[in-house]
Amino acid sequence: MESADAAEGFVVGARCCFDGYYATIRFVGEVPPAKGVWVGVEWDDASRGKHSGDHEGTQYFTCSKPGSGSFVRPRKVTLGYSFIEALRKRYAETSAETTERGGGGGGGGGKGEEDMFVISRNSLVTPVEMVGADMIKKKTSQLTKLGSVSTSLRGMLVSSVGPPGEISTVAPNIQELDMSTNHLLSSWETLAGICSQLTHLHSLNLSENFALSVPGDPRTLTPAFRQVKELTMNKMQLSWSQVCVVVSMFPGLERFHCCENLISEISSQPPLQSLRLITLEENQLSSWDSVFHLAPLPSLEILILNDNQIPQIFSPETDGRSPGFLELKSLSICRNRLHDWSSIIALDSMPALRELKIKGNPLFEGNCVTRGVRLT
Repeated sequence: MESADAAEGFVVGARCCFDGYYATIRFVGEVPPAKGVWVGVEWDDASRGKHSGDHEGTQYFTCSKPGSGSFVRPRKVTLGYSFIEALRKRYAETSAETTERGGGGGGGGGKGEEDMFVISRNSLVTPVEMVGADMIKKKTSQLTKLGSVSTSLRGMLVSSVGPPGEISTVAPNIQELDMSTNHLLSSWETLAGICSQLTHLHSLNLSENFALSVPGDPRTLTPAFRQVKELTMNKMQLSWSQVCVVVSMFPGLERFHCCENLISEISSQPPLQSLRLITLEENQLSSWDSVFHLAPLPSLEILILNDNQIPQIFSPETDGRSPGFLELKSLSICRNRLHDWSSIIALDSMPALRELKIKGNPLFEGNCVTRGVRLT
């Protein structure tokens, strides 16, 4: 029988992991006639569900997808780790295991060797071989000595900030952080708590965090992300309206990567004046009129639109619009549906354009009439 203490820390709405599968907690409590505490979950993979939150005629919780619910015991569920716990697991425990296997020295190139180091931006390699509590304390202190750290916590089940001030004490010098595929990360408030302690952070990767919902009041979180210059949010099932809410929290953002999302239309200009690079590959864009909402961005130099469905590029003079993309130097629009060389002529309206990538479009097919076009 599971006691109430076994469910400590379990709250409705939190994310959890069970046997490698992810879910959202919808209920915590007793489910008579069974004794003890149960956790009601809604699985990300609905096929794992056994019901819709009901048991013997009583509805304990509801599911967004019918049949995606289950009851599990708390002891079998993982709630994830704090940022520093995940950091130690990533760089400490793997290194300790490698050392025990005899792969920790002599440059032997043993299995797991890539997990034995923290690599700084200038390619300096610092070994992190932590064994036991004392070694963890000693080696963790090495993280604080790195001048510029690139850290990957991809898939490490980060779900919380941890004790106040712990991150800024243990790893204050992180500049590049990969937090992708952390399926237990569901709160921008949690991310803000992490990033607010990383005052040198300039690059953040949040790709494939499907559970990360758009914050209700993004303005309150802006100070935590003010230092970030580059943001990657690939494969997150985002619409353009959601993108605009998110980037509004990054006032200093210069490089934004948002590939393989659900962007079918760009309905407004993003609320940033500092953007220099935007990558929107493998979305569902099908109109240059939509893309032209990016034209007023005063600092935009590189725009990557590969693998969309854009059929034609129009000059703004065609329908009386003001010129745009005045600082754009590079445009990549490969593997779209450009079929008319008038699209290339329209690029004359971009005075700074120096690089154009357009391979894989129908205009290169044999039945197209081709003509030479000089970009000036």
